[in-house]
Amino acid sequence: MSELRVATLQHEAAAASNITLDANGNVGVGTSSPSSRLHIAGGAESTIRNTASSGSSWFVGSNTAGYILHNESNTPMLFTTNGIERIRIDSAGRVTMPYQPAFTVYGGSDVIGATTALVWTLTELNRGGFYNTSNGRFTCPVTGVYVFHYRWTTAQGVAAQPRLFTNNVGIEGATQYSNPPAGSYSAGCISVAIQCNANDYITCGTLTGQLIVGPNYNSGFSGHLLG
Repeated sequence: MSELRVATLQHEAAAASNITLDANGNVGVGTSSPSSRLHIAGGAESTIRNTASSGSSWFVGSNTAGYILHNESNTPMLFTTNGIERIRIDSAGRVTMPYQPAFTVYGGSDVIGATTALVWTLTELNRGGFYNTSNGRFTCPVTGVYVFHYRWTTAQGVAAQPRLFTNNVGIEGATQYSNPPAGSYSAGCISVAIQCNANDYITCGTLTGQLIVGPNYNSGFSGHLLG
C-alpha cells in the first residue's frame, strides 16, 4: 500500500473518530478547529483519564463533579515548580505547603521604650528568611492576606500602648492600651489579619511607655502568609 494511501486512511480514521490534526500541529478532540497543542471539546464529557492495573490512576475532567482525581495506592498528590515540591495533599486530605512564609521571633533587650520597631533577636522559626533580626521587620514577599500575632508585657507600673505597624504606620484595630498599677506587670496579645502588598514591612512596638521583651518574658512576634 502506498504511503499516500496510508496517509489518506489515517486521515479518514481520524475524521471518523472526530480527531483533527491541523497545519500548525494542533490536535483537536471533539473539535475541528483546535486552538492549542491539545484541545478537547465535549462539554460535560470533556475528560482525560488514565487507569492501570497496578492501582495508579489519574483523572482530569469537567463532569458533574468537575474535579481532578489522583489515586496511586493512596500516595500523596504533589504540586511542584522547578522540580521542587510546593504543595502536598496526603491520603487523609491534609494540605502542607513547606515554603509558605512564616516566622516566630522573641528576645531582645530587657526594657524597650516607645518605638515603632521592636527588634526581636531570637528566632524559633523564620521560613524564607523574611524576618530581619537587625531591624525588626517582616517584609511581605508577595501580595496577599497575612496573619500576625504580637505578645507583649509592660514594665512594672508603666502605661503603654502596644501596636502593630505597616511601613511604620499604625494598623487600625491593632492597638491596645495598658495601665498596670504600681509594682505590677501587664501582658496581652494583638492578633490581626490584614491585606499586604509585596515589599510592605510589618513591625511591632508601643506608642508610649515601656515594654519588657527579654528572652525570659512571655513576649514575641509571629506571623504567616494566609493566602
